[in-house]
Amino acid sequence: MQITIRLTNLDNILRGVRKFGAAIPGVGKAALRRAMQRAKKTASGNYPFGGFGGYSIPPRGTYRRTGRYGRGFQIIATQTGTRMESGAAYAVYVGGNSQGGGQVRWHAGRWPLIAESVEAELQPLITELETDFSGLIRQEGIGL
Repeated sequence: MQITIRLTNLDNILRGVRKFGAAIPGVGKAALRRAMQRAKKTASGNYPFGGFGGYSIPPRGTYRRTGRYGRGFQIIATQTGTRMESGAAYAVYVGGNSQGGGQVRWHAGRWPLIAESVEAELQPLITELETDFSGLIRQEGIGL
């Protein structure tokens, strides 16, 4: 008994695999940027569309919201990924540091922790990458 396997259109398959490989960094960076934008929206208290749901403005006193904390957030592309920064010098006291510490008691429960905002986007990011890569595989005609 003899079994023969013949590959046809191997050039097309290789071309598709190469295009897929070349597209991976761009697809990954785009998905990561979208995830960080969602984390930024949460961490910044949904600026400029209103404050974090748990935050209440004291009824009396001289306190006035400036929006500086929310405006201070920015997403920066790096060589190896994406970073979220806040230009507000007091951001660590409001939203904590990268490990989830540093938030002062007054802001606890009123403003989300920045680290938790980013962490909450990890599973949605993985799901989004799986969907994006599957679509790219189909687009390049190399799906199974």
